[in-house]
Amino acid sequence: MKALNEAWATLKSPEARRRYDVELGLVDPASGDWPDDWPGFDSEPEPEPARRSPLRRTGVRLAIVVLLVFGLAGTGVALFPDHSDHSGRWSPTAVDQLRAAAVNAGMSGPQADCFVRSITRRYAPSDAVDRSAVQQAIDECR
Repeated sequence: MKALNEAWATLKSPEARRRYDVELGLVDPASGDWPDDWPGFDSEPEPEPARRSPLRRTGVRLAIVVLLVFGLAGTGVALFPDHSDHSGRWSPTAVDQLRAAAVNAGMSGPQADCFVRSITRRYAPSDAVDRSAVQQAIDECR
């Protein structure tokens, strides 16, 4: 491999190639003639290989994939929310009636609001409500 690298170093440089030809006696050292018509000879130096784009690096690709996965997951969470919070299903009239019942049962205004929030988040308007859950909500809000 070392010999191959040395040969390539000699062949790619026009000056080194001329010295080598002079050493072998293929070209007269005094003549200014240089055989430009050799097949495959290019008097222009080879351009340096282009640097890889930052988007082709493995780390950047991985970061893009991770962002896409998290973006899709976030979109899924936003489009399909957890339906355990039923407060949006309650009509204002039903919420007012529930609050009035809590106040009539002896709760203060803030306690009644806490109770209404607890019940409307936990149950839909048509759900059967467990008495122990109602008592637990009352105890939490007092």
